[in-house]
Amino acid sequence: MQKAKGKILFIKSFQHALDGVFKSIGLERNYHIMLASFCCFIILGVILKITFSEWSVIFLSYGGILALEMMNTAVESVVDLVTRNYHPLAKRAKDIAAGAVLIWTVLSILACMFVFLPYLIELF
Repeated sequence: MQKAKGKILFIKSFQHALDGVFKSIGLERNYHIMLASFCCFIILGVILKITFSEWSVIFLSYGGILALEMMNTAVESVVDLVTRNYHPLAKRAKDIAAGAVLIWTVLSILACMFVFLPYLIELF
């Protein structure tokens, strides 16, 4: 009985996680931008026939961006739930969460450039 209950709880937690992913896709403009650029890199990777390890760089980079964007949205939602008024700590929390996304995004763009630049230089 205990195992069945644990399995049901695991499935429910997985469903909640998927709800979060679909809410991010449906509601967040920045998430749409990140997904669109991710799709472009996937298409470019297929065209240029990048290696398995290069695919790993692309997927880890963009997976991190998408996950951090969701965490940023979660932080903003919780801050907005607590207060709609301006407060320096609320601003700090939102700015730091957004800064984490920015840092990961810049590093991911650099990583993707390191992957694709040699192919593009060779192509042209």
